[in-house]
Amino acid sequence: MRLRLNHHQLLGTGLAALCSMVFAVGLSAQNGVQGQATSGAFAPAWDVTFQKIKDAMERKIGGVVIEQIRRVRQVDDITKAVSYPGTLELLKYLPPVSSQNSRFSLTFQGVEGQALQPAQRAQRVAAFNRQAAFKFKYQSFRVADPVLAKKAYNLVFLSYGRRVIKEGVRIVYRMVALPKKWDRSAWLLELDMRTGYPLYSGQYSRLESGRRVLASELVITSLRAGMRFSKATKWWVPSLGVQHATTEMGALKQALRSSKAYVSPRQFVSADYHALRYEIHTDPYKGTKHALSIYSDGLDYFFVRQRNIPLVARGADDSVAYLDVDGITQCLFSHKGVEFLVVGRMDGLRVRTLSADIFSGAISTL
Repeated sequence: MRLRLNHHQLLGTGLAALCSMVFAVGLSAQNGVQGQATSGAFAPAWDVTFQKIKDAMERKIGGVVIEQIRRVRQVDDITKAVSYPGTLELLKYLPPVSSQNSRFSLTFQGVEGQALQPAQRAQRVAAFNRQAAFKFKYQSFRVADPVLAKKAYNLVFLSYGRRVIKEGVRIVYRMVALPKKWDRSAWLLELDMRTGYPLYSGQYSRLESGRRVLASELVITSLRAGMRFSKATKWWVPSLGVQHATTEMGALKQALRSSKAYVSPRQFVSADYHALRYEIHTDPYKGTKHALSIYSDGLDYFFVRQRNIPLVARGADDSVAYLDVDGITQCLFSHKGVEFLVVGRMDGLRVRTLSADIFSGAISTL
């Protein structure tokens, strides 16, 4: 018995049904395809690990140019109709060499099925550029920590498949990363057998009703590996000055210099989310600073930003703003001159719960 799903069937499959199929036919699917492939980034299929996926995406791929479509679930406020508008993107990526960091450039190419007027295009490009680094690093599937990912998710083989890109037909491993705790997203993947790179990744998130839906997907339409780039290539550079801190308290004390007390988000974030980085960001024009704490379970992320706000803005203390956009949930609130921004994936209930806990901590601490 072999599990066969085409792309459109995968999009229309609810996560609960998908998981049932995984457990019902997963083992027999593996048994049915043994011997079909003996070479590639990870062969045989059950050799796939989070570490190997990370290596395939970040180190072994070399210089790469990728054309991709990013689709994010949207619900019309009036009709409640669900759609998945797509953004056409171009990614250039160069792995780190010796002590250098990896370099990347993610640029807006257009809107799927639409012709934009010059003014519309300029507006979309400006908005996209402000979020390009976040989209590349956090908004699609990426393994932050293979050890943590293995503890938090089961990586299950579904079947072999084929995906057509501009360079030809590629054999893929269809797999799913199932969270062991169901308060976070699951991922449906199609891994290129030749390079190991995900040619498709679909994020299934939990709504407030508890129902699981396809929240976003990233579809690769062209992948050119082994590319060389000229010295004139423009790579992404941060618009803010970024410093790294070894501890969360160290970052808070550097950024919130006018504060006498500090709220540590670590005590409110689930223990299976580890601190990925603590950063101090400085605005090069205003000189203002904020502390950013980034937590991850290996695949998923929480971000907590804290900064002092000026006296003229403190009339907004204890107000709360909540926003869902592009598959990301944000909650903004402040107390006694300290502003907090909590950001997470579309599983919005988790962001609001964490925000409420931090808010309570701020009220009792500041």
